[in-house]
Amino acid sequence: YGNVMSGTVIVGILISVAPFFFPILMQVLGLLTGLIQAYIFAILAMVYIASASRAKRKTDPASDAEQTQTSREGD
Repeated sequence: YGNVMSGTVIVGILISVAPFFFPILMQVLGLLTGLIQAYIFAILAMVYIASASRAKRKTDPASDAEQTQTSREGD
């Protein structure tokens, strides 16, 4: 009889304590979600900036003229 009663008492205690831990758990999950979103945004911004700056360097007319002149000298 003690085992059945102790199980019921433990479940009752856990249910009565749950309202204190549930909001904390939800805050932690909300914080984790925000951190993941910030990390993904930073990674995407870095990739975009890197690709935009790389494309800008490739289409630079001065560097294209230098490459053409260098390749003609090598022939």
